[in-house]
Amino acid sequence: LMTATPLQTYKQTLIDALGEGAFGEYDLSTEYKKLKRHVIELVDSPSKLPSIENMVEEGKRVLVIQNTVPRAIDFYRNLKADGKLLIHSRFAVKDRYDKENEIQGCKVLVATQVAEVSLDVSFDVLITDLAPIPALIQRFGRVNRYGKNAQGTNVYILTETLESPEPYTEFELRKSLQLIEEHLEGINQSGEGSYLDMISDYENRIRAELSSEIFEGRKKASNAFNSIYCIDQQEEDFIRKLRGDPSVLAIPYAYVDEVKRLFSSLRGTDYMARRKLYAQIKSYLLPV
Repeated sequence: LMTATPLQTYKQTLIDALGEGAFGEYDLSTEYKKLKRHVIELVDSPSKLPSIENMVEEGKRVLVIQNTVPRAIDFYRNLKADGKLLIHSRFAVKDRYDKENEIQGCKVLVATQVAEVSLDVSFDVLITDLAPIPALIQRFGRVNRYGKNAQGTNVYILTETLESPEPYTEFELRKSLQLIEEHLEGINQSGEGSYLDMISDYENRIRAELSSEIFEGRKKASNAFNSIYCIDQQEEDFIRKLRGDPSVLAIPYAYVDEVKRLFSSLRGTDYMARRKLYAQIKSYLLPV
């Protein structure tokens, strides 16, 4: 496990699950502190952002990360720059892979949280919605990824009040903005070692303020479940149904006929052929 956002909560979860001596730890913070790849500016309105079209004309590659799919789609549609590309979680798998193959050649990538992880790409400028500190640091990592020093502002954080904080909470965003404002000078002057201080502060404050709410919530849930008795189901199965699945896989209308054709091809095939057909079918699905 390698991460630029080493939350102690995750580390403790691993220790609890695997045991104290089950893994080794390698701290690369000394190397991390040598980096000064980002100069950050807080912007309270999209109208105050520099022109993306002008940046593209200057030869810069721009990454725009929005917190929700509708915001990303709206931003993409209103963008006039050439070479733009849109990626989010609602594309079918095959289309998502096709789009990821286009990233290296695009001039402006508009994305959601899917750009935070797994994409080994580097852009010259980032424009991002305000997000929790760990998410922001992951987003910063897509800018000047292979450099050591920044030449001028290359990260713009939009601090405007959104209609909804989703998929985060208002509490997370408020705390994150406070911390960014407190650490901004240190980040811009001293470099990325300040990220380690900021993420530690974030985790401490979140834990301190939410622990009592979590305790009360667990107590209420426990009291509620103690008054429920299931005759024909295991308790875990019942709770899972009560909670509901966070998403289901769906077939986009454009691919319904193709998926039906693939399903009809399953009859009479051997195990290896079925595996290949199911893999093809999965490539047309998307989570909703």
